Amino acid sequence: MKPATKQPHNALERVADAWEHASHRLFSLWDMIQFSAAGIAHNWQWLLGEMDAAHKSAEASEASKPTKIDINRLNGLLKSGNGAQKGLLPFCELLGLKLSKDRIEHFLMILNITNLIPTFRVVHSELQGLQMALWQELSEMKCVAITKGVVDFFEPPALFGREVDTAFPSVKRDIKDAGNCLALDLNTAAVFHLMRTVEFGVRELAKRLNIATVNSNTAITFATLGSIIEAINQKLPNLREQAKTKGDAQEVASLEFFSELLPEMRGFQYAWRDPVMHARTRFDEPHEAENILEARQKRAWVAQATRLCRPATRRTE
Repeated sequence: MKPATKQPHNALERVADAWEHASHRLFSLWDMIQFSAAGIAHNWQWLLGEMDAAHKSAEASEASKPTKIDINRLNGLLKSGNGAQKGLLPFCELLGLKLSKDRIEHFLMILNITNLIPTFRVVHSELQGLQMALWQELSEMKCVAITKGVVDFFEPPALFGREVDTAFPSVKRDIKDAGNCLALDLNTAAVFHLMRTVEFGVRELAKRLNIATVNSNTAITFATLGSIIEAINQKLPNLREQAKTKGDAQEVASLEFFSELLPEMRGFQYAWRDPVMHARTRFDEPHEAENILEARQKRAWVAQATRLCRPATRRTE
């Protein structure tokens, strides 16, 4: 019986654990760590430079050995980086390059044994072996590049603004997933997550208006989007009249704003929600999904809807 393994805590440990113990298991973008392609390119050039320098030193004298400065620089390449970029070891751990990681750890042990400084010939041999291991393992991978035009969509901190995230924390994940899908050119999936976000907003509006059920006995949680919109449409006129009778100008203004949202809701339903949920079409072009994000540009619109619909401001009759 295998002893219980320590559960990984941080994101880097989770990724490394996934590769070591379940290399075929997909993990979500939530667990991914962004890394810079420029960082890998920088370290690759650094590696080639150190190989060339070690080769020249070994050719000049077979017995020549690295100085303390040389060893510190090699430790930077392999592990600690140079301040601006990480060393190679963190990249290997992140990407699951086990062969390269093992070679780095072996070389680090050789470099840092106090009384056994390796010759430049050994250094060159170790670096050359590391280069071959990296080349082999990187050649077996497929990497996705997120281009400059959509990089802002990837892991967005608050695609609809922090006010929306704060008011409706349960929908934050779908908003972020929509951005990630756009960044990765998964446009139909982006529409799907955005429609989940819209549907959540419609249900919150229904709760704000004290609509608990539709069609007599169907709870909001299980009601269709169209039936919720219709229930809102039917209740708004009576609520406006009640607010006018009470002289509640603020509530009248809020209810009029909600009335203006109804065409938007139906537009979302007919143009995007129903087609994607019922597998009627795909959205293969980025702009087809990005059009839904126009509300993101209307900060005042989003902010007002958030203030009026957030749970803390719901009114009770």
